[in-house]
Amino acid sequence: MKQVVITRALKSTDSEWNKKFEDFFKHYGFIPRLCRPYRPQTKGKIENTVGYVKRDFFLGGSFSSIADINNQAITWLKRVNSSLHGTTHEIPLERLKAEELKPIDGVPEYLVIREETKTISRDCFISYLGNQYSVPYRFAGREATLAIFNGKFSVIVDGESVCEHEIISGSGRVSRVKEHFKGLMSEIMKENNASLNKSGQSILK
Repeated sequence: MKQVVITRALKSTDSEWNKKFEDFFKHYGFIPRLCRPYRPQTKGKIENTVGYVKRDFFLGGSFSSIADINNQAITWLKRVNSSLHGTTHEIPLERLKAEELKPIDGVPEYLVIREETKTISRDCFISYLGNQYSVPYRFAGREATLAIFNGKFSVIVDGESVCEHEIISGSGRVSRVKEHFKGLMSEIMKENNASLNKSGQSILK
C-alpha cells in the first residue's frame, strides 16, 4: 500500500518508502521488512496472532472501559508471554530480553500531522470544515497545504509557513486576522492609479 511503500525493490531496504512512513520508522529507529506480494503464508503469521488475541483475550471477556481493557490486557500479556511458546519452544519474555531491543520510553512521541491541500480564495480566505480563515493577501489565489495538529493548523505555501489558526467550532464562521490585510488598500490604490494613468495616456495618443 502506498501509505508504506511507493516503489518496491527485491530487497526491502532498497525500496522507495512513503516519506511520512520513512520519517516515522527513522524516528523510532526500526527498519521495516516487506512481505512478499501474493504470499498469504507470510501474512498469515500476523493474522493468526490477531485471531489468538480475539479468542484467548476478548472472547467471553467483560470490559467496562478502554482503561479496563488495557489493564486486563497487560495482565493477560504477562500470563501468555510467561508460558512456553509452541513453535519456538521458548518463553517469549525470556526471548525478548535476549533480543536486546531498544526501549522507546526515552524517544519523544512522534507527532502525527495531517495535511490537506487547499486553494486560497481571491479574497484571501481558506475554507476548512465549513469555516473561513484569513491568509496574508499576497498569497490570494495560490495553492496551500494545511498542516493540522492539536486543534490548530499552519498554512504552508511553497514550503513556507505563512500563518497559523486555531480551529474554530461550528460552521459558517470566519476567523479574520487584521494583519493579513495590512497594506492591501494602498496596493489597490496604486494599481488603480496605474490603470488610470495608462488610460489617460491612451486617450492622449
